[in-house]
Amino acid sequence: MNELDALVNIDFNKRVVKNSLISLEIVRIGTSGAIQNYIELDSIILSSYGLDLSGLLEYYQFNNNFDINSENYHDVTIDLGGDFSKTLMVGNCRKLEKKLFDVNIQRGITATCAGFYGPQGRQLRLIQKNSMFLEKFQKFNYRNLKITNFEMETAAIYGLSKLLGHKACSLNAILANRIKGTFSKNPEKAINKLIKHALTKLIG
Repeated sequence: MNELDALVNIDFNKRVVKNSLISLEIVRIGTSGAIQNYIELDSIILSSYGLDLSGLLEYYQFNNNFDINSENYHDVTIDLGGDFSKTLMVGNCRKLEKKLFDVNIQRGITATCAGFYGPQGRQLRLIQKNSMFLEKFQKFNYRNLKITNFEMETAAIYGLSKLLGHKACSLNAILANRIKGTFSKNPEKAINKLIKHALTKLIG
């Protein structure tokens, strides 16, 4: 995100920020695992919000582009104990959401984790400190939206876009349902369907 911004808003010869800034429209197309029983394999989730469980956004100062009083910023407290007692939840660009959404996909809150294993409830040899957080995530509800899926990018993209003055939206192909323990039988087809959906909506 920083590098995309630098390409359009920093003068590399002079090494200074340009006087006139460009606002990009950024669409993340990726894969994810569902954490609600009702979400079907190979379906598409549009992330209305990104829940930052990685702590990345805590490294940046909030400026005028990140209005803490707007609907796009939420300081959300979730009772998970330990490291999860306080997280940031950041909204997408509503204009892009409207463009990308249709009746064949679902909206949800996407939890963005710091890693693939422990942070997403997976366990090999190492024991997790909090083994119950998946159940608590399933029960969380904000404005009639549930935490629908896990991945490692969306909240960072949303937060940094807000801070840098860009617009972003995230789409996820669901390749696994973590609660049911099921997996897509044709992940390539699901990903291609998502790419086609995004391009059709963006071009149309």
